[in-house]
Amino acid sequence: MPLLGRGTGHSPRSAWERVVALGRKARSSITARWPTLSLLMLPHILGQLKTVATAAEVDAMRGLSCADYYYRNPGELHALGHKHLDTLSCQRPEVEAYFSTLTIRIVISTALVNFVGMLVYGHLFQPRARRWMAMTGMLGNAIARIPILFLPLYQYPYLAPASVFSITPDTMVKIYWVCMLICGLSGSSDLVTLCVESVIVDTASPQHRSRLFSMVQVSLLLGASLGPILGGLTTYLFPQAANRCTGYRKCMDNYRPKRNAPNLLFNTAPYWLAVAFCVFGMVWVYFCFRGDPPEAQAEETRCAGSCACRPAPQSRREKRSWLGPFRLLVPIRHSRWTWDCRILQFTLSEALNRLSIEGIVVLIYILGYVFNWGQNLLAIGLSVSNTLNMLVVTVLLPVITRYVRRVQQKPRSTAALSDEQLQTCMNMTNCDLASETRPGIRRRRSVSSLDAPPGVSPKSCLVVRFWRAQVDLNVARAAFLSNMVSWLTMALGVAFRLQWLVLLGAAALAFGTVIDPMLRSAACTVADTIAAEQERKKQSLPEHNAPPQAAGDEAAEPVSGADSYLVIVTTVLLPILITGPILRNWVYGETIDTFPGAFFLVVAGFQCAALVLLSTTYRPYSADD
Repeated sequence: MPLLGRGTGHSPRSAWERVVALGRKARSSITARWPTLSLLMLPHILGQLKTVATAAEVDAMRGLSCADYYYRNPGELHALGHKHLDTLSCQRPEVEAYFSTLTIRIVISTALVNFVGMLVYGHLFQPRARRWMAMTGMLGNAIARIPILFLPLYQYPYLAPASVFSITPDTMVKIYWVCMLICGLSGSSDLVTLCVESVIVDTASPQHRSRLFSMVQVSLLLGASLGPILGGLTTYLFPQAANRCTGYRKCMDNYRPKRNAPNLLFNTAPYWLAVAFCVFGMVWVYFCFRGDPPEAQAEETRCAGSCACRPAPQSRREKRSWLGPFRLLVPIRHSRWTWDCRILQFTLSEALNRLSIEGIVVLIYILGYVFNWGQNLLAIGLSVSNTLNMLVVTVLLPVITRYVRRVQQKPRSTAALSDEQLQTCMNMTNCDLASETRPGIRRRRSVSSLDAPPGVSPKSCLVVRFWRAQVDLNVARAAFLSNMVSWLTMALGVAFRLQWLVLLGAAALAFGTVIDPMLRSAACTVADTIAAEQERKKQSLPEHNAPPQAAGDEAAEPVSGADSYLVIVTTVLLPILITGPILRNWVYGETIDTFPGAFFLVVAGFQCAALVLLSTTYRPYSADD
């Protein structure tokens, strides 16, 4: 009798070998993609960090502002006949107005301090400092959430006996405010995002840059979608994690939140989870955040240090050096009537697009005010919107990019290049191209280092890279046009009270998600091109042919054009956090009785202005070059 399984090809040994082979294949695949995965983990953590404690933060700030209001106006509490604060005391219009005012003051001051902090970090930014800067941003996020965890109960300390040591609500507001200012000064999430994008532009080729920017956005959206779910789950699993009173034996029997109890206790479990995310992010940055190429095929870095192919700093002080990275905003004169203002145009376009985000807030207001949407419908709508955004970035964007690449006319100087030569030029990183175009630059060889294809000049590779940037720029232009039509459609739907037309325009806004990765990818390539051109001109001057500084001299490592642009756009967009809500509240408040959708027209104007700016950019390499 033959043994079971003999001659079938499915013996236990062969099955185990297949499992082992599959495990080895999976391990090799993860190892090859580990640098990219480790890089995308940071925006994912930021997405969860921003949304996991949103509901808890609103409750905490409402309780804090209510206690501070009655601390400043104790006579009103006695006039109401209440011995202590409860939910009825805090549901007055005066208290809610004070809560709104206090929140706006904290947000505006934090944004201003964050702007100042990013100006400082912009001047100090160097590729080799990415790690400690990212850890600084994560530490600032943790500091902002610590007061909520450890400060005593907000509504009771000022009613404590004189013999009991307690912190007044006014002092608690100041402590929380100071911690928020420290968070803003640390750079917060903006500095972490800057470090992540800097790694991408410094080590990835233009061919993969737009895809990686899109993956960063998807990772952020995924984290933002999971954050509220995790926050609600921790609140359900740990109901005993509540803010406590200090100085009282029983604290008015409010040790735990009670169902329908007249107190302002809130659950702190989401805050603990947010702090845990911050700590995990710091550990991840220290051990896993590196400047290796995201495609991860090199056994060592492409260049020594962060990028050894960067030119050595010269002893002579450059023109407008006091501006630091912001020098790229200054227009470059090429002829009497020709100025290169591309970096300024890209920056203004991103600022206009960031202002347009306030239209989403007005859309939520209108869905509730005009079409009577409740909390559940709004939650479903936001979930559907985030899902559409991720589908557009992950599925639709690659298809559109391939189509634009196929139909866009190539420059005449590169028309004779084969597809393999074009692909090689587009896959070259900044370090690879620098070693080909800048004299005296040496790089350390690695497995993934690329040379210019045979028969292709370095200038032709530069033209190819710029043509690839034009592809991303055209996709961004199409997205701006689509957004403009979408906002006009929603304004028309509000004017005629057509809900389906408003929802159709809102769904079409998903295509606008590609604006940020495409525009930023094109701008980084253009910034690198401008920086390389300026460097070649500087090297050709006799006064700049001096030998580099000695190895013992301490000098700041030059920042690439793409890094400079990221610093510029990250810093310039911070004031939008102030001007955007102010403009939105003013327009919506003035037109709510006549035409609630008037702000949609304003946003459509922003999109049209950005489209005009991007349609008039200077092109040093035309199709006839």
